[in-house]
Formats: sequence, C-alpha cells, structure tokens
Amino acid sequence: GLAQPLSLGLHRFDYFMASGANKEIVLQQVELNTIAASFGCLGTAVVDLHNYITRAENANSPNSSFPPPNSALTGLAKALAAAHFEFVKRHRAGTAPETQEQDSHVVLIEQPKERNRFDQDMLRWALLQEHGVRSTRMSLQEIADHAAIDPSTRNLIIKLPKINGSEQD
Repeated sequence: GLAQPLSLGLHRFDYFMASGANKEIVLQQVELNTIAASFGCLGTAVVDLHNYITRAENANSPNSSFPPPNSALTGLAKALAAAHFEFVKRHRAGTAPETQEQDSHVVLIEQPKERNRFDQDMLRWALLQEHGVRSTRMSLQEIADHAAIDPSTRNLIIKLPKINGSEQD
C-alpha cells in the first residue's frame, strides 16, 4: 500500500513582460513547471528589477503596482515547512519532543555539481530563519549511497555525510 498519504506540489508559472497592441505592458505565460521550485526565490528579486527599470524608463509616470508583488520565497518556504511539520507530527509520534524535529531535514534534490545553488540557498535560509527547519542538498546518487528504508516505519532514513568532521543523521 501507499506508505505516505501526504504530498506537496510546488508549481512555478513563468511569465515575461511584453508590449500589448496599445503599447500597454502585458504578462504572457511561458511555462508551467510542476517538478521543481528552482528560480522561484530569485523571481522575488526580479520583480524589484522590473519595477526599477519601469520607473527609470518612465520617470514621469506614477508608481504602479505592475508587475505585481512576487512572494514565491515566502510561499515556498511556508509550504515546505508545513509539509515538514506535518510529516514530523505523523511519523515521529512517540519519540521525545526535543528530538522529533532535531533529526529531520528537508532534502533538496539537485543534479551533481550543481552550479545554481543561490536560489536554493535563499530557500534554505528562509526555511531555517522563518520556520526553524533544517535542510540539506543532495543528488539522487548521494541519496542512493546514504539512504535506506526503515522496514518497520517505511520512512526514508538518510545518513548524511560528514560535515566538519561530525557525522550527521
């Protein structure tokens, strides 16, 4: 049967700004990404850049609310933290409260030798700062090398590699 009845979908809609028939600015959807949260956090900063360019190019125009605010960083972190806490509540019941969250992490899966880590770092920072949730990045190969399924709970247990000389669980 199904070991984990909960799921979380993180979806990203990509848009670009275009000039409409009457020279108005319109948003056009480029992509719907249903498997990754990448660039969601950096997109938060892109709105500020677009606003700056719009104001710089149109110095006499009043401040507008276009493009709309982008709260992807806050939303992604909040959703991942909620999923994390729900998982801990359901799967760590019966363990001491002080250890329930201490040894649980959100794992961000990345390709080997990932060069675009800054977006992930923004998300990891928000998870820790705003929600107290620790996270780590791992490739699928690292998960294969360091993970096992607990036969009694069917939880995925990952023994994290040594960090600064200490073993992480």
